[in-house]
Order: sequence, then structure tokens, then C-alpha cells
Amino acid sequence: EMSFDALVAILAGTSGGMEQFGNLRVVRLLRMTRLARAIRITRVMKMMRALRTLVNSIAGTLKSLMWSFVLLFAIMYIFALIFTQAAVEFQEIEREPLDAPRLKFFGSVGVSIFTLWCSMSGGISWYEVVIPLQEISVLYTVLYCFYIFFVMVAVTNSITGVF
Repeated sequence: EMSFDALVAILAGTSGGMEQFGNLRVVRLLRMTRLARAIRITRVMKMMRALRTLVNSIAGTLKSLMWSFVLLFAIMYIFALIFTQAAVEFQEIEREPLDAPRLKFFGSVGVSIFTLWCSMSGGISWYEVVIPLQEISVLYTVLYCFYIFFVMVAVTNSITGVF
């Protein structure tokens, strides 16, 4: 494969280029040979039973994986609504600036979902996120801790058990 590529590059770089062949049949024949070699490789890969088994297993779990993501998203959406509502109401009552840490993490539903995802997947420290919620109420701190516990222990272990 490398020698064919090198040959084509050398011929293209010389004066006259590919016209030295007079007819491009030779180049087409070389390309067809390369294609045949690629087809042979795919035949060899069909013989690898372990690889096929793994690929089939992954393909078979895609439906369950999709529904797991739907469930996880629904849980994050519910908690995001609660935390966003609390943060926005607190910001309106206290007349906080728009760049307050509370709004950085819970300023909109989309941002809240992203914050909750990062919290459960290790992208953000839980402590950084819970401090702004503590300033609103201890209830939101307990609710956030419950979210982390529920998602990390119940949901992810259930998803792991399915797969």
C-alpha cells in the first residue's frame, strides 16, 4: 500500500506526471489491486469471532442505552427545574448581580442540567456547586445531596446491572 502511494506521488511529481503511462489503465489496475486487498482484509475480519461477538453485543444494548439516557435526562431535568427556580427567585429577591455563582451553575434549565451532569460525572466538584445552594436554603443542600446519592448509587448501578 505504501509503495503504491509512493509510486503515484513520485510519478505525479516528475515532469510529464501520469502521462508517461500513456493510458491510465495501469493506474486503474493498481487501484483495483489495492481495493481487492482491502476486501480480503474484511474477509479476514469476518473470521474474528470474538470481535463480531463484541460488536453484536454493543449493537444489541443500544436500545437499552438510549432508554437509560432518557431516564437519566428526565431525572436531571426535574432536579434542574427545582434548582433553577430557587436560584432565579433568590436572585430576584436579593437583587444579586447576574454573574453570581448561583446563576453560573443554575441560571437556566440548560445550565442546571449541564451542572448536574458535570456533578455526577466528575466534571465539577460537588462542593463547588452546593455552596451557592446553601446560601438559599439548607433544604436545597439536602435535595442536591439526595440527587447525587440517588443518581450515583441507584441509577448508575441499575444501568450497570442492565449492561
